[in-house]
Amino acid sequence: MISLLYSLTLTVSAKPFHQLSIEQQSFERFTLDQQERRILPSVIVTTSDINLFVQLHPELQLSPLGPKGTHSWLIDASTPAEAIELAHELSVSGWSAWVDMSLPKTSFDLTINDPNYSGQWYLDTLDMLTLWESSWGDSSVRVAVIDSGIDITHPDLTPNMVTPYD
Repeated sequence: MISLLYSLTLTVSAKPFHQLSIEQQSFERFTLDQQERRILPSVIVTTSDINLFVQLHPELQLSPLGPKGTHSWLIDASTPAEAIELAHELSVSGWSAWVDMSLPKTSFDLTINDPNYSGQWYLDTLDMLTLWESSWGDSSVRVAVIDSGIDITHPDLTPNMVTPYD
């Protein structure tokens, strides 16, 4: 059996943001389609045409989320309510826009032995600690990595590789 590992994008719903039912519970707590979330004062926009977005919305200050060439951008707002209003307006206009959320996290004892962990920003973005709480893996499960940029001499990968096949 081969399991594929996908990057996770955590959203409340597959619906466009402007189609969600939203109720404010407190200053920063909202219910989005019956799921309570702590909303942060920022909006995330995903677009492959950032130049068009900037041309249509020159008043918005964008910060890239991730490395150069990213398609996700952060827009700061003054309050969570303002972020919801902006995400709604952008979503109605056809842009892929969501409010930034702080999802509940649980704590557990974990010792990370990777000396490069602090430089891997995407591990926090993907909330890998929460995933690692559920499983550290299973040597009987194979993971297929489809990437031409893989380092086949990496000491974590070399002893665990299998002969490729079509």
